[in-house]
Amino acid sequence: MNTCSFHARIPIFRFAFAFLLLSAFSLPFLHAAKLTAIQEALDIASSSRITIVEQRYIKYKTDEYGWIEEDAAGNPLTTTDSTSEGQSKWTVQSSKEKGTSPYYGKSCIRSSVSAELSPSNDALKMQLVCKVSGPGVFSFAYKTSTTDFSDGLVVYVDGEEVVSLCSGYYTDEFDLTTFVTTYYPTEWETMEIEIPTGKADGGRYEGTHDHEIIFEFFKDEPNYEYNEKDKLVYVSDDGPIKPDVRDYDGSSDPVYKEDLAAYNAQKALFYNCIWLDQFQFMAVEPSLTFLDDELSEEIFIDQASILLDSNAKDFGYYIKYTTDGTTPKASSADYLFYDDIVTEDAIDVTESTVVKAKLFSTNTTAYSPEILISAQVTIKASAPKIVIDTEKSLPDRITLTMNTDFDGNIIHYTTDGSTPTIESPVYNADTGLVITKPCTVNAIAMRDNVLDSDVTSFTVEQAEPPQITVKNQKGQTPADLVFTAKDKLTVSISTTDNTPALYQINDQPETVYTTEFTIDDPAPSSSCVITVRTYSAEKLVSQPTSSSVYWANQTWVCTTKSGWNFITFPLKMTQTSIDNIFWLLGDNVFAFNETNRSYCKVSTLEQGQAYWFFIRSTPIPFSLKGASVPRQDTTIPSRKWTAYGAIEDEAIPADITAWHYDGKRFKPAGSFQKGKAYFIFKP
Repeated sequence: MNTCSFHARIPIFRFAFAFLLLSAFSLPFLHAAKLTAIQEALDIASSSRITIVEQRYIKYKTDEYGWIEEDAAGNPLTTTDSTSEGQSKWTVQSSKEKGTSPYYGKSCIRSSVSAELSPSNDALKMQLVCKVSGPGVFSFAYKTSTTDFSDGLVVYVDGEEVVSLCSGYYTDEFDLTTFVTTYYPTEWETMEIEIPTGKADGGRYEGTHDHEIIFEFFKDEPNYEYNEKDKLVYVSDDGPIKPDVRDYDGSSDPVYKEDLAAYNAQKALFYNCIWLDQFQFMAVEPSLTFLDDELSEEIFIDQASILLDSNAKDFGYYIKYTTDGTTPKASSADYLFYDDIVTEDAIDVTESTVVKAKLFSTNTTAYSPEILISAQVTIKASAPKIVIDTEKSLPDRITLTMNTDFDGNIIHYTTDGSTPTIESPVYNADTGLVITKPCTVNAIAMRDNVLDSDVTSFTVEQAEPPQITVKNQKGQTPADLVFTAKDKLTVSISTTDNTPALYQINDQPETVYTTEFTIDDPAPSSSCVITVRTYSAEKLVSQPTSSSVYWANQTWVCTTKSGWNFITFPLKMTQTSIDNIFWLLGDNVFAFNETNRSYCKVSTLEQGQAYWFFIRSTPIPFSLKGASVPRQDTTIPSRKWTAYGAIEDEAIPADITAWHYDGKRFKPAGSFQKGKAYFIFKP
C-alpha cells in the first residue's frame, strides 16, 4: 500500500501539465444517472462523504515539436471540451465484461484512449472530480497501463498535485532454463491520501470545509520523428511495439517468432488506460470532550476556566454551552463560532453548577447524531489571608486586615479559637479587625453556591516582657534595689531579639528606650518606679515590667527593751542595716505565720512586718538607714487575728480592734505608733 500526505511534492512529469491546470473547473456536471453508475462502480457508500462531482474529457493541439498550442491570451487550444456521456472516456466496467483490466472489486471504472491518435488530436486529458467533507483519509485502488513518463495518473487535492502514478501495464519473468519470457498484468495498488483539516486553501471549494479531489489521466501523444527522408513521421513508444520482420532473417526466424509472440502477449494486456476501484473516505468524526477529563472530580478555588477539546473547527461546526444545567440550544452562549476568524473562549464559572456543551453543524442546527457533554463543576471559596496592618496598629492594639482572591467572598471570623460559622461576625474591610489582647483569630470565606473555604488561623501574640538592670557607680545592684543615699544609678533595659521598648519613670510620659540612662536620688521621696514594656510591629505590647528603686536617705532609731520586743521596721532598709540587726540579735528573730498560725524564725526583714525578738542584756538602740516607702493598700481579713506593723503614727480605723505588747502583756491600743507591732482583729 502506498501512502501520500497532502503536502507531498512529486515533480510534474512533463512541461504540458503546467498548461493543463489553467482549464480546470469550467464544465457542467455530468447528469445524475451517470454519476450514480460511477458511484456504484466505485463502491462508494452513501455515508462515506464522497461525492462524484463531474467527468471531463479534453483534447489539445500540439505543434510539430510536441508543445501545446496556445491562443493570444495564453490559454491552451482544445479541440474538444466536453463531459457528455458519449464523449467521456470514463466508463463503468462490469466484472463480467471482456476487455477490461484485471478486477479488484465487484466492478471498476476505467478510462481508455486509443493508442494511435491522429495528428489533429495531439494530446488529451480525462478528469474525474470528487468532493469530500471534512478531514480524513481518502483511499483508492488503481492500475494503469502507461509505461513512459509522458503519460500518467495524477491526483490533485484542492488544486495541488499530491501524487503522480505510472505503474506500467505488465511485468515479465525470464526463465534462464528455457529462455522463455512470460508476461503478467500488473497488480492493483492501493493509495492513501490525507485530506487536511480546516478550510480548503485552493480548488473550487477554497475557503470552505469541503475538499476537491481530481483524478487526471493525461496522454501526451503522439511522438514524431524525422525519418531519413527528412519527413515528420509518427513514432509510438507507449505500449507494445510490433517487431519488424526486416530486422530478422525472415518470418521463420525463431527469434522473430519469439519476439512476435511476446508482442502479442503484451498487446492482449494493453488497453492504454487506467482503472480505479474501491473509493473510500475514512472521515475524522467530530468530537467534543472537556479538556480536563477529571473535571467532575476536581474542586476549583473561587472560579474555573473550562476548556473544551474538539475538532469542530475542522468541519466548520459550532459549539454552544450553558452553565445552569440546561441543554444548550441555538440561542445559548457560543464557545466556538465564526466571524472573520474562528473564535473560542474558555467557559468561566464562579459557582458550583453543571456545565453542558453541545455540537452544532450550523449556528442554528444541532449536529446529528447529538453530541452533548456534561460535567459537575465544584467551586470552593479561597481561604482568607490575614495580615497585620502595621500603619494602623499601635503597641497596645493590633489591626488585622483580611481578604480573599475573589471579591464576592464574605469573611466570617472568631477570636476565641473556635471555627467560624455563618452566625459569626462578618469582617469589615473599612475598619479592619482590632485586637487588644493575645488570641487566635480564625477566619473562613463563604458565598452562595460554593463550598466554604478552609479555615485560616492567625495568632496575635504578646511581646516578651523586658528585663531591667539597675547599677550604682560601682556597678553594684543591691538586694531589693535599696541603694546608698545620693547614689547616681544607671538603668539598662534588655528585650528578646532586641525588640524596642518603652520606659516610664513614676508618672512621667513613656519614652522609647534607645540606650542606658541615669537617675538621681529624688529626695525626699527616697524612691522611684521604673516601668518598661516591649513592643513589636507584629505583636501586642508586653506586660509591663516594673522595678522600684530606693535610696536609703532616711534614718530611724529603734528603741528596745529587755525581754521580748514586738516591733516593726518602718523603713525599707539597706542590706547592711539588716545584716547589723542579725549580727546583734543572732537568729532569734521571729514572725507570726498567718497560714499555720504559729511563730517561725526569719532570715530577712521587711518594712511593715511584725517581728518578735528577745534581749537578755541591756537594751541596745538600733540606728537604721533605709528608704521611707508608703504602705500599699492592705486587705485585713475578717474574723481573724492578724499581725500588723505601723510605719507611721496613725489612728486605728473604727472597725478594727488593736492590741499592743507592753513588755509584759497585751493591752488595747488607742492608736498606731511608728515602729510598734500589733495584733489586730476585724469583726
